[in-house]
Amino acid sequence: MPLLQMIYRSASTGGVPAGRQHSQKCTVESSLCCPLSKVQQGFPRCLYWAFRRQKCRKRCEKEGILPWQQFNQAVVHIVLCEFATEGVRMCLQQRIATGFLDGFWAYPGGRIELGENPLEAARREAWEEVGVRPKTLRLVAALTFGTGEAKGKGINFVYACHQWEGRVRQCEPLLHGVPHFYAFDQLPKPKPPWISEVALRVASQKPALFKHYEA
Repeated sequence: MPLLQMIYRSASTGGVPAGRQHSQKCTVESSLCCPLSKVQQGFPRCLYWAFRRQKCRKRCEKEGILPWQQFNQAVVHIVLCEFATEGVRMCLQQRIATGFLDGFWAYPGGRIELGENPLEAARREAWEEVGVRPKTLRLVAALTFGTGEAKGKGINFVYACHQWEGRVRQCEPLLHGVPHFYAFDQLPKPKPPWISEVALRVASQKPALFKHYEA
């Protein structure tokens, strides 16, 4: 997914245009983005990646939009991690009356508001939903998903946080249940499928996940 790869650095650094941070050399990222058909036709991966990146950047500059604003919905989630004797535990809360996936367990998070970049939204949501201020945030996933609308697509930036100020607590009792910490292999149900994939990736300290989920 070229667009996900392009905005990875943008989401990690708080909004610096991703297209200007990538080199045009052939990298692991470019090899993942380049369709096999193009490679079989003799089209170099590095040139294909540079072409797609330049095309997307020109569109953003022309329309005055940021990469994540090309999606119908843009949201963030924060995986608060604490270390226990049994390993890493992660904070989840049950959605009660949010209007979306109510009854499901998920990480704290919400929509990116106008004028925010993903990092700013993650810090705000952590404070609004569970009463903590993250000291460190690391992008662990950029996930696209179907919105149910015609040709609609959303993007979900997921950050891991191991250090924060404040005590995790229930801040929105009308919207969410009391937050709890769970081991990555003992997460409560029901939950969206991406929750477990992200938990495993955080626990094993694997590189960031880029994936698309259908609604």
